[in-house]
Amino acid sequence: NGTAKNVSVLTQKYFEGDLTGTLWTLPEGKLKFALGADYRGEAFDYQASPLINPAVNTLPAYGPNLPQQIISPSYDLASSTSGTQNVREVYAELRVPVLHNKPFAKDVSLDIAGRHSQYDLFGGANTFMADLHWQVDNAVTFRGGFQRAFRAPSLQDLYNPSIQAQVPISGDPCDYNSSYRTGANAGKVAALCQAQGVPSGLLSSYSYGEASANGVYTGNTSLKPEVADTYTFGFVLTPHFEGNLDRDLGASVDYYHIKLNGAVGAVTGDLVLQNCFNANGSNPTYSNSNFYCQQISRDQKSGTLATLKTFEENLGSFTTDGVDIEAHWGFPLHALGLSSRSGRVLLQTYVSYLRSLRVVGLGAPSVNLAGSIADTYSAIAADGASISDLSHPSWKANTMLGYANGPLGVALHWRFISSMADLMDGVNSGDAGVPAYSYFDLNGHYQITSELQVRAGITNLFDKREPFVAGAPLLTDAATYDIFGRQYFVGVTANFD
Repeated sequence: NGTAKNVSVLTQKYFEGDLTGTLWTLPEGKLKFALGADYRGEAFDYQASPLINPAVNTLPAYGPNLPQQIISPSYDLASSTSGTQNVREVYAELRVPVLHNKPFAKDVSLDIAGRHSQYDLFGGANTFMADLHWQVDNAVTFRGGFQRAFRAPSLQDLYNPSIQAQVPISGDPCDYNSSYRTGANAGKVAALCQAQGVPSGLLSSYSYGEASANGVYTGNTSLKPEVADTYTFGFVLTPHFEGNLDRDLGASVDYYHIKLNGAVGAVTGDLVLQNCFNANGSNPTYSNSNFYCQQISRDQKSGTLATLKTFEENLGSFTTDGVDIEAHWGFPLHALGLSSRSGRVLLQTYVSYLRSLRVVGLGAPSVNLAGSIADTYSAIAADGASISDLSHPSWKANTMLGYANGPLGVALHWRFISSMADLMDGVNSGDAGVPAYSYFDLNGHYQITSELQVRAGITNLFDKREPFVAGAPLLTDAATYDIFGRQYFVGVTANFD
């Protein structure tokens, strides 16, 4: 029998050297520089115990159907694995003063930087950036820039052990009552189900009532690095008016455009099923030889899902652009004719507009996910489950109306999320969308002494419940919507310095 244990050893080595200073003093200011070099080395070794993991010696990468006797209800079955990655880098950065105290150019400067990275697994890569800061006067500033970024696959991406575990799915498309079997292409879906192994005699009544399936997930040593290009442009307004009512008034607006090529993402169980059955237009002929369909194995007697092969892949590209807005306005109430001891009001808002989030996936057409709830498969847990952000509203806002008077502070917060289509089951699923949502929170604090403060508040003031999202874990998006309802809190902060 013996003692069962898994052993995991992670080793990190890191060295860095930097040099900063002023190269020259130019007519418009100091030309500053930074130089540096670093080394990063990572290694890990994971040894799985065969005493609690009988699949250790039987799991190949992307394993085939697994016999039922090796499936443990208590443990994910993982194989042993190990890997290393090392990178050496050098970089240089300059801050160049361009203009200073000139007409329409109170301060203009340029930041430029470059970095060379040498990976033992991926070879050399160059990244660079350039940012322009143009302060016209005390009231108006423009800013913008370009950046090339590079991300090598992590050790988990590359060498994650082969894991047999239950993977969450929103259903089996071959279920006689599914939207696939009852939709416009029901005949093609039925033929594909038969080609995969659902017996013809069971086809009309076949049902899969589980929310998961047996899955095999592993790292992928064939992954390539991700490369992203980012453009930004914006302006800041700080007019500094003379009157008490509008002296503290300001705003900023920034546009961004990001394109990520070679995006590493998870080919999850749901993505395999959706793309095999053409939910995203990736198998228009409903052929069982489709790449995604080849990741599905079925029991040839019952037709039930036996194994879904899940993995990471350079799925394609992500392209997104939008606008971020911040505005604030604060003033003392005596500016309205009230007492000089009547306190101060502050109104502040952060607004985000997502113009597009376009995903080009492996074998799937380009899809714009802005204004929808959909899985981008861009963040992956160790067992292969997607943990990506699901909600991509076109508009989000967080607005605060606050009041302060001496030791007292009170604030009302409004969190707004625009309506979204529900694409969790695919772009052609027809699932009902989610309406616009507003949450309100109320909090306050009182500074009793310089060392003692009490605070209290209510989140989700009107106890608004989360929306139903078909195909999502927990049937909602718990990272975006409040699943706990109204909550109260009280706290005390004491400073003993």
